[in-house]
Amino acid sequence: MDKFITELKSLVKTCSYNNDSERIHDKIVCCVKSAIIRKKLLAKGDGLILERAITICHACETTQVQLKMFEEKQETKQEVDPVSRNWKRSAFKTPECYFCGWQYARNHSTSAPKGHDDVVGGIGMLSGYCKIHLKDNATTRVHSARKVPRVMKDKLRNELVHLKQLGIVEKVIEHTKWVNAMAIVEKKDESIHLCINPVIQQSN
Repeated sequence: MDKFITELKSLVKTCSYNNDSERIHDKIVCCVKSAIIRKKLLAKGDGLILERAITICHACETTQVQLKMFEEKQETKQEVDPVSRNWKRSAFKTPECYFCGWQYARNHSTSAPKGHDDVVGGIGMLSGYCKIHLKDNATTRVHSARKVPRVMKDKLRNELVHLKQLGIVEKVIEHTKWVNAMAIVEKKDESIHLCINPVIQQSN
């Protein structure tokens, strides 16, 4: 806004106007892009002077910047909020498994049967049942890190230490070509569950 007004004042000096301030004032009202700002300026009627017009424009400009910052904070908060808050119950129906296409009741246990120890090789392992291959020309992906709320940082740190002790994750300090985005879901018992969107599931 300041740059626009400065340019107007410079241009007005090259013209032979009787009242420079009035011409600048009229140009601001006519050329301002925001319909909201224009409405406020026109509402002042003949009593609107140049200084008042500039003040109104500055105030509206500042408000728009603050609203944008607030909206960005809200979007960031929604990314880390528990999934259950955004989940809406739908009519009951037997869900279909995303991976195998079979249908299971909601209370159906998804854990591997205890009688098949030869299949289960450990936490998160189904030996010999599936193997993921990447294409030779697969493009590596690095997802930007999501912001972690300050109140969740200690829980996140403790959970990562716990997962490292179980051998589920390991600490990496060198450069890596694959980085997954992570979201934190808080359980009813106030513990947390870590969710990632593996780039390996994308069309590589």
